[in-house]
Amino acid sequence: MNEKWQILMDHFEIRELIETYVHASDRADAEAVAECYDADSYDHHGPLAGNGIEFAHNCVRDLLAYWKSCTHILGQSRIKVDGDHAGAETYFHASLTRDDNGREMLDQQVGRYVDKLERRDGVWRIKDRRCIQEW
Repeated sequence: MNEKWQILMDHFEIRELIETYVHASDRADAEAVAECYDADSYDHHGPLAGNGIEFAHNCVRDLLAYWKSCTHILGQSRIKVDGDHAGAETYFHASLTRDDNGREMLDQQVGRYVDKLERRDGVWRIKDRRCIQEW
């Protein structure tokens, strides 16, 4: 395959992975979130930091226990590919609703996902993720 076409395909597949992650998170689909991570991955997501697959299940459990809904909007991604390894930085805005003694509250988070990714057997997965909250 032409080198430029390969770069386009890699960028498309990585962006699809990032979008799959937020789509599954917003729907509290722990299995689909877990599929975005390598088995030996790590997620630095504040107090829920740990193995990516375990994080997926813990995050969804905690999400359902505290928030009624979650909606992510993704911004631009900067992606750099080096063979079967890549780095990506993607802006996000997450809106979450919760009940606070009978009042519906809206929590918002804005930040960046800083990812190290790896392609194994032709499939990109998150190897290491840092969720950096700007506000």
